[in-house]
Amino acid sequence: MIQYLKKYKGAIIPILLATIAYAVNHFFGLSIILAALIFGMIYGNLVKIPLSQIPGVAWSSGFILELATVGMAFSINYLNLLELGPSLILMLLGTVIFVLLITIWIGKRFKFNGPIGWLIGFGTAICGSSAIAALAPSVSKNKQDIALSLALVNLLGLIGMIALPKLGLLWFNETELGTLIGLSLHSVGNVVGAGFEVNDSVGELSLMVKLGRVALLTPAIFLFQFLIGSSSSNSQQKVKFTFPWYLIGFVLISLLVTFIHFPEDFLYWAKWISNALLTVAMAAIGLSMKLNKVVVTGKKWLVFASLIFILQLLFIAGMMQVVQ
Repeated sequence: MIQYLKKYKGAIIPILLATIAYAVNHFFGLSIILAALIFGMIYGNLVKIPLSQIPGVAWSSGFILELATVGMAFSINYLNLLELGPSLILMLLGTVIFVLLITIWIGKRFKFNGPIGWLIGFGTAICGSSAIAALAPSVSKNKQDIALSLALVNLLGLIGMIALPKLGLLWFNETELGTLIGLSLHSVGNVVGAGFEVNDSVGELSLMVKLGRVALLTPAIFLFQFLIGSSSSNSQQKVKFTFPWYLIGFVLISLLVTFIHFPEDFLYWAKWISNALLTVAMAAIGLSMKLNKVVVTGKKWLVFASLIFILQLLFIAGMMQVVQ
C-alpha cells in the first residue's frame, strides 16, 4: 500500500489544481474544465515536475480520464431523444452526422487529419469537453493532442455562447434560435448560458435539444471510430475499431440509466463524482501541455476548429429552412 502511494503521489498535483478550478468556477463562473486545463498548463510550464511524481500525473491523465468517462454515462438517457419530436430528431441526426463526415473530409482534403482534428470535430458534433474525453483514450495517447483540442473547443464554445444570443435574433425567431443554440454550442454549460440569456423559453428549448444531442454520444463514438478507422486505413495513423473497458462500461451504464429508474440523489452524486474525476484528469493533461508547441500548432488547428463550427452553424440554418 505504501509503495502504491509513493508511486502515484504525483496525483496530488492535479487534485490540488482541480480544487482551485472549482473555487474559480464558484467565484468567477469560469468553466471548471477550462480552468483546470489552464491551471495545469501554467503549473506545468513554470514548475518542473520531479521524476518521482510523473507516474502519478500520467495515471491521472490516463486511468482517471477513462474512469470519468464511465461516470459520464449517468448523464445519458436515450429517452431524451423521444421528447424532441420527428423534425428535431431529424435535424439532430443530420447535424451530428454532417459534422462527423465533414471533419473527416476536410481532414483528408486539407491535411488536417489526425487525432487533434478528430477530437475537435467530435467535440463540436456532440458535447465539447465530455465528448473529447470519451473519445480521446481510444484515438490518442498524446496528452498534447488532447489538451490542444480541449482548449480550442472550449474557446469556440465560449465565443459562441457570447455571440449567438446577440446575433441570432437578427436572423432567427426564438424557436429557431433555441434550436440553433442546442444543436451547435459545444457544452451543456454553453447552451444554458446562451439560451437563458435570451429568455426562459429559448433556454428550455435549447437545453432539451442539447440533452438529445448528448444522448447520441454512445452511438456517435462507435460511428466515428469506424469512420476514422476506414478513412485512415492506408495511412500510418490507422485507428483500430476497439472496445476498451471504459467504453463497454459507458454503454452498459447508459442503457441501465435509460431503462431503470435510479434515485435522483444517486444520479446527482454519480454525475458530481464523474465531473470531479474529469476535472482532475484535465488538470493532469494541462500539465503535459507545452506552450511552445501550442504556439507552433495552435493557429493551424484554430482555423480548422473555427471552420468546422461555422459549417455546422450554416448546415443547421439550412436544415431549419428545409425541415421546419
